[in-house]
Amino acid sequence: MAQPGNRPRGAPRAVLPAVAAWYLLIGMTCVEITEFLPYLTGSEHGAFFMVGWPVAAALGLTVLGGMGSGKLWAVRLFRWSVYAAVACYLPLLGAAIYAFVGDAPRQQDPLAPDSAIVGFIFLAVEAVALFVLFRAFRRVRWLDPRSLPKEWEPPGRPVRFP
Repeated sequence: MAQPGNRPRGAPRAVLPAVAAWYLLIGMTCVEITEFLPYLTGSEHGAFFMVGWPVAAALGLTVLGGMGSGKLWAVRLFRWSVYAAVACYLPLLGAAIYAFVGDAPRQQDPLAPDSAIVGFIFLAVEAVALFVLFRAFRRVRWLDPRSLPKEWEPPGRPVRFP
């Protein structure tokens, strides 16, 4: 009886738009968290900023390297990181609204409304990325950790990640 497991090296071409949307989503979510955290905690604005990019890069390289090798743990981490970004979406929207209309962020940083506008743009781009990702989750069996080997799309001309 077949069981879910590691995939063959490489991925079907249908995974590429999902991977691009995923990296965009994870990067923007990490940057938004570090952008709005000072407004919510009352700390200095630059205190958290340099944390977002290294976290996004480390997560991206780990997941993409694992998916390129066909590891099941990487496919699971890929999906769970998308779910974590979805869980952060509404709090980030609330933080952007708070930075745009709240008095405390304006006293702390006069550029808070501008940061909020950038946050709204990021959230709009993230919404498009989420649409692409959930569409790929529905259509590409290779991205389902519970899928069986006989259900996977043939790699044809496999795409290799770093």
